[in-house]
Amino acid sequence: MNNFLPEVILRKNQLFFVLFGAIPGALLRWNLNNDFQANIIGSVLVGLITGLKVSKSIQWLFVIGFCGSLTTFSGWMINLLELINTGYFLNAAFVLISTLFLGFLGIMLGFVIGYKIKQSFAHL
Repeated sequence: MNNFLPEVILRKNQLFFVLFGAIPGALLRWNLNNDFQANIIGSVLVGLITGLKVSKSIQWLFVIGFCGSLTTFSGWMINLLELINTGYFLNAAFVLISTLFLGFLGIMLGFVIGYKIKQSFAHL
Protein backbone atom coordinates (compact mmCIF):
# COMPACT_ATOMS: atom_id res chain seq x y z
CA MET A 1 0.00 0.00 0.00
CA ASN A 2 2.97 2.34 0.55
CA ASN A 3 3.81 2.33 -3.17
CA PHE A 4 0.24 3.09 -4.25
CA LEU A 5 0.28 6.86 -3.65
CA PRO A 6 3.51 7.57 -5.61
CA GLU A 7 2.15 5.42 -8.47
CA VAL A 8 -1.09 7.44 -8.57
CA ILE A 9 0.84 10.73 -8.59
CA LEU A 10 3.12 9.46 -11.37
CA ARG A 11 0.11 8.36 -13.46
CA LYS A 12 -1.58 11.74 -13.04
CA ASN A 13 1.59 13.52 -14.16
CA GLN A 14 1.84 11.26 -17.20
CA LEU A 15 -1.81 11.89 -18.02
CA PHE A 16 -1.27 15.66 -17.77
CA PHE A 17 1.68 15.55 -20.18
CA VAL A 18 -0.19 13.34 -22.67
CA LEU A 19 -3.29 15.57 -22.59
CA PHE A 20 -1.25 18.76 -22.86
CA GLY A 21 0.58 17.41 -25.93
CA ALA A 22 -2.42 15.81 -27.60
CA ILE A 23 -4.39 19.01 -28.14
CA PRO A 24 -1.85 20.79 -30.40
CA GLY A 25 -1.11 17.49 -32.17
CA ALA A 26 -4.78 17.00 -33.01
CA LEU A 27 -5.11 20.61 -34.15
CA LEU A 28 -2.11 20.28 -36.46
CA ARG A 29 -3.48 17.03 -37.92
CA TRP A 30 -6.85 18.69 -38.49
CA ASN A 31 -5.22 21.68 -40.21
CA LEU A 32 -3.03 19.47 -42.40
CA ASN A 33 -6.06 17.40 -43.45
CA ASN A 34 -3.63 14.90 -44.98
CA ASP A 35 -2.97 11.58 -43.21
CA PHE A 36 0.17 10.90 -45.25
CA GLN A 37 1.82 14.20 -44.29
CA ALA A 38 0.73 13.88 -40.66
CA ASN A 39 2.20 10.37 -40.39
CA ILE A 40 5.54 11.33 -41.96
CA ILE A 41 5.90 14.52 -39.89
CA GLY A 42 5.01 12.54 -36.76
CA SER A 43 7.57 9.86 -37.60
CA VAL A 44 10.35 12.43 -38.04
CA LEU A 45 9.41 14.11 -34.75
CA VAL A 46 9.33 10.79 -32.85
CA GLY A 47 12.78 9.98 -34.20
CA LEU A 48 14.10 13.44 -33.32
CA ILE A 49 12.80 13.32 -29.75
CA THR A 50 14.07 9.78 -29.28
CA GLY A 51 17.50 10.77 -30.61
CA LEU A 52 17.66 13.73 -28.25
CA LYS A 53 17.20 11.34 -25.31
CA VAL A 54 15.02 13.78 -23.39
CA SER A 55 13.38 13.18 -20.01
CA LYS A 56 10.40 10.85 -19.63
CA SER A 57 8.08 13.83 -19.07
CA ILE A 58 9.11 15.40 -22.37
CA GLN A 59 8.68 12.03 -24.09
CA TRP A 60 5.16 11.70 -22.67
CA LEU A 61 4.36 15.25 -23.81
CA PHE A 62 5.73 15.03 -27.36
CA VAL A 63 5.96 11.37 -28.37
CA ILE A 64 2.80 10.00 -26.76
CA GLY A 65 0.72 13.19 -26.58
CA PHE A 66 1.64 15.37 -29.56
CA CYS A 67 2.86 12.77 -32.07
CA GLY A 68 0.30 10.18 -30.97
CA SER A 69 -2.44 12.68 -31.67
CA LEU A 70 -0.83 13.97 -34.87
CA THR A 71 -0.33 10.61 -36.53
CA THR A 72 -3.29 8.52 -37.55
CA PHE A 73 -3.37 4.79 -38.06
CA SER A 74 -7.14 4.58 -38.30
CA GLY A 75 -7.40 7.37 -40.89
CA TRP A 76 -4.68 5.72 -42.92
CA MET A 77 -6.50 2.37 -42.83
CA ILE A 78 -9.81 3.98 -43.83
CA ASN A 79 -8.12 5.62 -46.82
CA LEU A 80 -6.62 2.27 -47.84
CA LEU A 81 -10.01 0.57 -47.49
CA GLU A 82 -11.65 3.25 -49.64
CA LEU A 83 -9.01 2.78 -52.35
CA ILE A 84 -9.49 -0.99 -52.30
CA ASN A 85 -13.32 -0.74 -52.29
CA THR A 86 -13.23 1.54 -55.34
CA GLY A 87 -10.90 -0.82 -57.21
CA TYR A 88 -7.67 1.18 -56.90
CA PHE A 89 -5.59 -1.77 -55.74
CA LEU A 90 -2.26 -0.47 -57.09
CA ASN A 91 -2.83 2.94 -55.51
CA ALA A 92 -3.64 1.25 -52.19
CA ALA A 93 -0.46 -0.82 -52.40
CA PHE A 94 1.55 2.30 -53.23
CA VAL A 95 0.08 4.25 -50.30
CA LEU A 96 0.70 1.33 -47.95
CA ILE A 97 4.30 0.75 -49.01
CA SER A 98 5.28 4.41 -49.38
CA THR A 99 3.83 5.38 -45.99
CA LEU A 100 5.63 2.53 -44.24
CA PHE A 101 8.91 3.15 -46.06
CA LEU A 102 8.90 6.94 -45.69
CA GLY A 103 7.69 6.70 -42.09
CA PHE A 104 10.59 4.40 -41.23
CA LEU A 105 13.02 6.60 -43.16
CA GLY A 106 11.61 9.65 -41.36
CA ILE A 107 12.03 8.14 -37.91
CA MET A 108 15.62 7.13 -38.74
CA LEU A 109 16.42 10.59 -40.12
CA GLY A 110 14.85 12.29 -37.10
CA PHE A 111 16.79 10.01 -34.74
CA VAL A 112 20.11 10.77 -36.43
CA ILE A 113 19.43 14.52 -36.33
CA GLY A 114 18.38 14.35 -32.67
CA TYR A 115 21.41 12.24 -31.78
CA LYS A 116 23.77 14.67 -33.55
CA ILE A 117 22.17 17.65 -31.79
CA LYS A 118 22.47 15.87 -28.41
CA GLN A 119 26.14 15.07 -29.11
CA SER A 120 26.96 18.65 -30.16
CA PHE A 121 25.49 20.05 -26.91
CA ALA A 122 27.21 17.38 -24.79
CA HIS A 123 30.58 19.01 -25.53
CA LEU A 124 29.51 22.42 -24.19
